[in-house]
Amino acid sequence: MILFPSTVWARWFGTLLFSFLLAATPRAEDEILVYVFSEGAPVKGATVTVGQTLLGQTSQDGSLLADLSGSGLRAITVSSPDGTAASRFSAVAGQLVDVVARLNEASMLIDVYSQSESVADRKAIGQGTLNITVKQSGETVAGESVYLAGSGLSLTTDASGLATVTLPRGRYRAQVAEHTDYLRV
Repeated sequence: MILFPSTVWARWFGTLLFSFLLAATPRAEDEILVYVFSEGAPVKGATVTVGQTLLGQTSQDGSLLADLSGSGLRAITVSSPDGTAASRFSAVAGQLVDVVARLNEASMLIDVYSQSESVADRKAIGQGTLNITVKQSGETVAGESVYLAGSGLSLTTDASGLATVTLPRGRYRAQVAEHTDYLRV
């Protein structure tokens, strides 16, 4: 039987444990979130292309959330009968990309940031308004509690079922009763 000195054994075990934890840590997909507007209104059905890859079309609220693979400089084009906007951005693995396209102005605002941004990092950046409407069986629900993990806030919907909060950019988990949804500001 071979005995290892305790420091060698501890170092080997620590390395093995760290490697296991690192391999077992789930990683979120790199994502791009695109919002498309024309004359201030969301554009449904706008086509979003990054490089030569068609990401899809925007939903009724003018948004499209898609996986973004690879790294480096990319071209993005958003088009619909309302107009076209194009720009370039650079992103690497582990970054999120948020895009706001204004087709009537042919302009884009692009924000690339790390998924692991700290709260301190987010304090120095702009904030956005998050509007959450709670519905049950198609009807809005007044007085419903909405918890936002990552912010420590608990909100209550108003008479029209709406809860509104201003938050720094980032990912948040919203929970209403037993329903959970992941949101980006």
